Amino acid sequence: MAFGRRKPVEIFRGQATIRLSGREIAGTYELAGDAGQLRGRERLRLVFLTTPDEAEAVFRARDGRIAIDGRNFKFEALAHTVGDSRVWTDISLGG
Repeated sequence: MAFGRRKPVEIFRGQATIRLSGREIAGTYELAGDAGQLRGRERLRLVFLTTPDEAEAVFRARDGRIAIDGRNFKFEALAHTVGDSRVWTDISLGG
């Protein structure tokens, strides 16, 4: 048995919409794992891609809701570089 080897995580891609205080921001996502398999307090890493200005707004909001494939998840923004179109987030089932 080999230690230190992990099964590769499947990357899922698609369209998503983030809701922030009365407005919606459309974009695409890259998700490390299957959102349909989330249970309880588990989290998955997601990169949300949109325009640089919208990405900054998502990061500044820090958290909100994201719709992926007809399902809603809670997101928490983790990282963003000014001028970039990506925001790194965690998603969870959240309340």
